[in-house]
Parts: sequence; structure tokens; C-alpha cells
Amino acid sequence: MNTHLKTTLQFLLFLSLGIFLIWLSIKDISQLDAQQIKNSFLNAKPFWICMALSTLFLSHIIRALRWRLLITPLGYFPKKRNLVFSVFTGYLVNLAVPRLGEILKCTTLSKYEKIPVDTLLGTIITERVIDILSMFFIFLFTFWIQPEFIKKVYIAITAHQNTYTDIHNNAGVFTFILISAAIIIIVLFMWLYIADKSIQDLKRIVKNIIRRMGEGVLSIQKLKQRRLFIAYTLLIWCLYGISGFFGFLMLSEMSHYGLKEALMILCSGSIGMVLTPGGIGAYTFVTQKTMELYGASATTALTYGWLLWLIQTGMILVGGLFSLALLPLTNKTTSGEKKL
Repeated sequence: MNTHLKTTLQFLLFLSLGIFLIWLSIKDISQLDAQQIKNSFLNAKPFWICMALSTLFLSHIIRALRWRLLITPLGYFPKKRNLVFSVFTGYLVNLAVPRLGEILKCTTLSKYEKIPVDTLLGTIITERVIDILSMFFIFLFTFWIQPEFIKKVYIAITAHQNTYTDIHNNAGVFTFILISAAIIIIVLFMWLYIADKSIQDLKRIVKNIIRRMGEGVLSIQKLKQRRLFIAYTLLIWCLYGISGFFGFLMLSEMSHYGLKEALMILCSGSIGMVLTPGGIGAYTFVTQKTMELYGASATTALTYGWLLWLIQTGMILVGGLFSLALLPLTNKTTSGEKKL
């Protein structure tokens, strides 16, 4: 099976998963629920929408500045605007084909800054490793400060206790967990088939990821500005979490939720974003089910998930298209500045 066909099949597989999750989210919506969702969208507060957009936009700027910290020790000093444009371009492509955006992000910066692509790819691997580790610690911290959430999930799984008044909600979450587990297993085996991989190959991939994670952590020690790199990393994830909190303030029905719930949305939403291209279907599905565990109604939780996803996707679409247009205009005569 050639590489192009494999990529196409993988894209169609995960896109189909996203479409299935969209259908799963809306299949039980009545006409009254649909009207309620429409009203919630129309009544969403513009100020908090702008605040969410601003925090997400700033997070991408910070990500570009953090990337520069990994590049400069290698003897290259790319312009900040080219870094920002390249980051947005990568995110734009990732909406359609996951992982291809990371390659295009590197080739774009290489084109305008004359930095070898393989050098940039090495920095991207380090970035991804740090992000995975960051997400791991965020998960630990989130569940540590919210042990009651684990109890909610446990009750939903066992479905044997009546601690919560909404038994139907628990059953729905239990179904969601079972369906999610089945989907993950099915998608994993389909990927193995399409990519022509075996279980042994999967084990090697996991071992390679663990090895790269170790290398990524060690590479931070070589940075001249380690503290700034760590500060940027913390700021990026804080901004992601704050955008979820601003999402609560967009909707009157969700405004009583706080930072702890926003942290959980950061965790669940991150999973949703990697399940399907651009998080289509998956992001809204997992955020809806997460907020249902906190007592939000299905329609309100679904509206919240769609609003956040549309804000993130819309910003990437606009930012990515503007970046593609501005890159050649702002680099008519540019050459990479390389340290001698």
C-alpha cells in the first residue's frame, strides 16, 4: 500500500469517527432542544467570546516564542513574525491532515529563514514530548484536586449506586464510556491494518515515544533560557485552561462553573482534539459528556462544546489563511540570519 493511499485512508478513518461522534451527540436532540441550542448560540456574550479568542491567539504567539528558544541554540535566529505565521500555517493544515501540519510548519519556516528542515523537525519532536509530559501532569493535578470527579466516573461505570439523583445521566455516561472504549479499540486495529503494522510494531512505537520523551526532557537542560522555556510552557497551558473558563461565561447557564471544571475541560478537550482531524465531532462529544458529569444539561453542555470548538477552529482558519497570505508579502527579500 503506497504512502499516499495510507494517508488518505487514515484521514477518512478518523474523519468518519468524527462524523459518527457528531451524530451520536445530536441523535436524541428534539426540536425543542434544537431551539434551545439555537437560542443559547444567539445569546452567547460577545465580550467573553472575544476574551476566549484573545487567550487562544496569545497562546499561539507564546508557542512561537517558545519554539524560537529551541532554535536559537542551534545557531539560527528566525524572525518572530515568521515563527508566528509558520505556527498558524501548521495548525491550519492539521485541521485537515493531522501531523502533516508539523511538517509544513517546518518547511515553511525553512523556506523563509533558510534553516534545514531536519534541524527544525528535531525541535518539533522536543516540543511534542514536552507537551505530552505537560498534559500528563495536568491530568494528575486535575484529578488530585477533584477526587470527587473520579467518584462520579466510578459510579457511572459501575451503575450500581443511586448517589446521584439523575440516574439517566449516569446511564448515559456509562454508555459513553463503553462506546469510547470500543471506538478506541476499533480505531486502533483499523489503523494497524491500514498502516500495515503489527502489535510488535505498536510496542516499538510506544518504546520509541518513551525514549524520545526522555531525550526531550534532557534537551531542556541544554537550553540557555530554561526558566523562560518552562514559563512559556506553563503560560501556554494556563491560557488553554482560561479559554475554557471564558467559555463558561459566554453562556448564562454555565456561568456558575469555575476553574476546576475548566481544568477538566482542558483534559478531556485535549483528548478530543487528537482523536479526529481538528477535533471535529470528538471535541464537542467529550466536552459535552464531561460537563454532564458536573450536572449541566445535555443541550447546554453540547452548546458549550460547539462554541469552544468553533472559536478554536475559526481562529485557526482565519489566522492560518492570513499567515499564508502575509508570509510572501513580509519576506520579499529575506535570508536566514545564521550565527557565524
